[in-house]
Amino acid sequence: MNQELKTILDEMCSRVGAKDVNFEEDNWYLKHTWTMEEQDDFINWLANYLYENKEARKMFVNLRKVKRDCNKASNKFVLNYGWRTK
Repeated sequence: MNQELKTILDEMCSRVGAKDVNFEEDNWYLKHTWTMEEQDDFINWLANYLYENKEARKMFVNLRKVKRDCNKASNKFVLNYGWRTK
């Protein structure tokens, strides 16, 4: 796992108090929940992280340093890997 992905997943886990998450396990992202507000805050954090970090943008195919594109990418990431919402 590269450092940028580790940073993203660590931030996501810290927001729900998740410790020792096995990311190799199937459906690891279904084991915790967060509120819609927590989810939206994380999406904003991730969009800013992607916008400011070139190496993080490289993880997403063809992601340009455009705020709208970073917002879309962060929403897609949470749609696929975000915690369940309460």
